[in-house]
Formats: sequence, structure tokens, C-alpha cells
Amino acid sequence: MCGIVGIVGRGEVAYDLYDALTVLQHRGQDAAGIVTCEGDHVRSRKSNGLVRDVFHQGHMNQLKGNMGIAHVRYPTAGTSSSAEAQPMYVNSPFGICLAHNGNLINDDELNEDLFRADRRHINTSSDSEVLLNVFAHELQDVAGMQPAPEEIFKAIEGINKSIRGEYEITDALQNMPNQIHILEYKGLWMDIGNPWNLISANEEYMKNNIKNIEGTIEENVMTKGEIHLGKGSILKSGTYLEGPIWIGENCVVGPNSYLRPGTVLCGMNKVGASTEIKNSILLRGAKAPHHNYVGDSIIGENSNLGSGTKIANLRFDKKEIEVVHRGKKTDSRRRKLGAIIGNNVNTGINASINAGSILGNCVKVGPNTIVSGTYESQSTIA
Repeated sequence: MCGIVGIVGRGEVAYDLYDALTVLQHRGQDAAGIVTCEGDHVRSRKSNGLVRDVFHQGHMNQLKGNMGIAHVRYPTAGTSSSAEAQPMYVNSPFGICLAHNGNLINDDELNEDLFRADRRHINTSSDSEVLLNVFAHELQDVAGMQPAPEEIFKAIEGINKSIRGEYEITDALQNMPNQIHILEYKGLWMDIGNPWNLISANEEYMKNNIKNIEGTIEENVMTKGEIHLGKGSILKSGTYLEGPIWIGENCVVGPNSYLRPGTVLCGMNKVGASTEIKNSILLRGAKAPHHNYVGDSIIGENSNLGSGTKIANLRFDKKEIEVVHRGKKTDSRRRKLGAIIGNNVNTGINASINAGSILGNCVKVGPNTIVSGTYESQSTIA
């Protein structure tokens, strides 16, 4: 199981690819990579780790180009070596990059055939590298000096496929019937296609018994319902919590904070004085330190809400909230939805963010600003 995205745009695509990978992170957590193309130059960054750990500002600045592909990896074949992170690149013919999800059941045979026919060397144990070189071999046999679209599709047709036209895992399963067991799953199954789906999934997950106290609770803290408090976290005096609530490690809550049901603090979070958090997810390092209200929202890693920043989560007419992204309206199917805020976002004092707003990574919001709609990464709102 891996996640793949490709974009051809009129402007730079690196940050859009990054944003897409964060949404696809559930598809693979072992490695991540982005390849962009600017003219005749291909630029690549890939490594083991989560998306947030693989790409830093310097990497993003170098990923120039108006087209690119990106990949998050969950290894089902090969090894966990960073050399097998994708997308993969082969320089001949033309310079080809590939991002692949799936398994080849005959990669050893293909590897041998490639060496005999073309003296191609496969440097990793990844079947995706084998697939890339098979495609490269087919393309060099049919393409001229500049490959035309029909030549590319002809090369794809030349790759051995199953009767369904796919690389199948079915045969592999049939070859080991005693090792495969089918289980009936009776619990909740929820597809995560949009960021706000995480809030809905979290609401269901939090119904389970999560009580576990490993942190510190000061005097005059009131708790109601199930609370998980991770190691190194502290609930300061005057704080009131209504579970279910999940607080990760090394968080500081209070003094005089109010956490309501469905709240998740992923770790290294600060929720400060006179701040109310309701049914929201604060990713690692996010802070709501002074006089904030956050309802039905997701706050990205290392984002900081300035004192007095409020996030609305309900329309006046009580209708379901529509989210606008790239000019298209999407029905969230939620009557209550606050904001989806990316990583490293900073808001000034007394900023107001309206229901259904989306802020990309590294957005800056000025003091006393009213925010509505969608803003791409690196935007400044004042």
C-alpha cells in the first residue's frame, strides 16, 4: 500500500505535491519522495521517514518545475532501505521517473531478462526499479529522438501484463493458499479522502475506552469521562476536561483551559490560559496558548495561534458547511467544521477564521484579520 500523486501545472508544483503527500500519509509512513521537472532538468528529494521529516525548506526551494510526481511508501516488497524510496529514476532513454504501487510476482525473472537483453543492472531489491527498467527497455525500442505519446503507450503495451491488464497479486496469493486467511471485519470502516474525514473518524475512535494516565495532574483540575494523558504531559490548575480526550506526550494544558470531547493533542502541544478546544486535532507541536477557541478543526504541526485567535465552526443557518478549494465547492457533509490549517502557520492576535476555511503550509495571518475561504501554502493574509 503506497500513495501516489502527479501534477502538471502552469506554475510551481512542489508545495502542492507536498500538501498532497500529507493527505496521503496514511497510505505509507516508511519513506517519501518528490521529483519535479523544469525544462530538461529533473530534481529529486526522497528519503526514509514521514513527509514532515523528509522535506525541509531547503529541499522545497530546490524542487523547481511545473510538473512532478510524488510517493509515500509502505513496503510490501524489497527492503526498508532509503535507496528504495520512490520516485525512482533511470537516465536512459530520455530520463524517466516512476512512482509505483503494487507488487510484481516475477521480478526475479524480469531482472534476469533485462540483463540478458539490455545489460541493465538493478541496484536495489525493489520490484519498482525492475518495472521502471522494463518500461525503459520497451520505450527505447519504439521511440525516436523525442518520444511521442503514442510511442509511450506502445511501450506500456509491450510490458507483460495479466489477463486483466494489470500486474497481479492474485497469482502470488494462489501460490501460498495455506498462508492466507480471510477475516470478517465487523467494526467501522471509513475512507479518509478529505482532511475533515479525520475529524469524523476520530469521533468514532474516541468512543472506545482510552483511559490511561501517565502524566501529571495538578490540584484543582476537573476531569469528566475517559482521558488519556501521555508521559511528560501536565494538566495545570484550573483546567476542566470533558472526555473522551487523548493527550499525547510532553503536552502542557492550562492553567484554566477547557478541553471538550473529541479533542486530540498529538504531542508537544501547548493549550494555554482561557483557551477552549472542542473536537479538534492538534498535530505535533501545534499551540493554542492564549484566549483561543478551536472547534471541529485540524491544526498542523508547529502552527501557532496568536492570542485571541478564534475559529468558527457553525453557519448562522445551521446548514452543512461547504469547502472551496481551487474554485470548486465540496460539501463536507458536516454541520460543524472549523478550519483545516497546515503546518507552520502563524496567526496574529485577535484573528478570526470562519467555518470551512483552509490554510496551506507556512501561511501568515495578520492581527485582527478575518479569514474566509482557501489560501495556498506560503500565503500572507492581512
